[in-house]
Amino acid sequence: MNIGWGLTSKCNSKCKHCYNASGMQEFKGISFEEAKKIVDKLAENGIETINYGTGESGLIDYFWDLVEYTYNKGIIQGLTTNGSSINENTIEFVKKYMNDIDVSLDYPNEEEDNDFRGSEKAWEWAINACDLLKKNNINFSIVTCMHSLNSTKENVDKFLELCKKYNCEWRINWFKPTGRGKFNDRLKLSVERVHDIFRYIVENSNIVALPDPYFSAIIGLNTRVGSPCGTESFRITPNTEVVPCVYFTKEMKSISILENSYNDVINSEVMQQVRQRDVEYCKNCEYYQYCKGGCLSRAYLEYGSINEPDAFCYKKHGIKENPLKNLKYTYEHKERKVHENYLCTLIVKPK
Repeated sequence: MNIGWGLTSKCNSKCKHCYNASGMQEFKGISFEEAKKIVDKLAENGIETINYGTGESGLIDYFWDLVEYTYNKGIIQGLTTNGSSINENTIEFVKKYMNDIDVSLDYPNEEEDNDFRGSEKAWEWAINACDLLKKNNINFSIVTCMHSLNSTKENVDKFLELCKKYNCEWRINWFKPTGRGKFNDRLKLSVERVHDIFRYIVENSNIVALPDPYFSAIIGLNTRVGSPCGTESFRITPNTEVVPCVYFTKEMKSISILENSYNDVINSEVMQQVRQRDVEYCKNCEYYQYCKGGCLSRAYLEYGSINEPDAFCYKKHGIKENPLKNLKYTYEHKERKVHENYLCTLIVKPK
């Protein structure tokens, strides 16, 4: 099992797409002792990886102490950050204890990135973090939420140039209408646009990882079977409740992992529903063996049911021919990433 953990809902950014609607108000936090109890429970049950995200983890005063504690339990860790958590005071912790670092940038220029991420320091935080990570020879990714407004070929080119500058990878998440994103519906990608921009990204980069069952299946990569959410991964929310997918902040909640046993959590009604996902629409599709209905949250957020196909499914939208037919791609998987078996995403590196 691979865990996403939103330790806090507190964040010094206010991004227009934020799936957790994070901001500076902390709704509920847990103590260091409570956090260690959760880590103990995870370690005892063979959890392999944890990625910290949701709010800005570095705003928690005990965060790096918890990272050290978790490292000593043998769990591989990753951090998704707006950059403010990485500085001269924390870089040694990053170097010693972290396996993956993702620095968030949603536009390849300062003005648009600051505006979209709701902070006049967003670009500065991210670029300073990238500079510091490169200076210390720490591998990292720039992570971008691709949506209707930033998914241009010009922006893709600029992001790939930025990744070349830092010799880093680029991780792409596709916008989902949840959290604050519900109120910014204009960010939603059309099915035509998402396939077009996916093709452009992949033709101009090398795929490092594609733990997205829909895209992996329709391009013939077939590196995974079905969505990892609820079967190979789950998310711990700031109030310690478990959800099967990072994008389910209020939808399909399970029970608290702090107040209940690990077995009770993973065998809760919600988690059983996810494991029993049955997408009848997809049964006769030639991609079903690997796709299995595609991304769990894209299906649920579009159709209100996990037993529907991926919202990006071209067949569901009446498109007769595979939009990614004959796509030429290069797959260069070298080392395990925390996000590989955690959520549906795309990781590439410039050619």
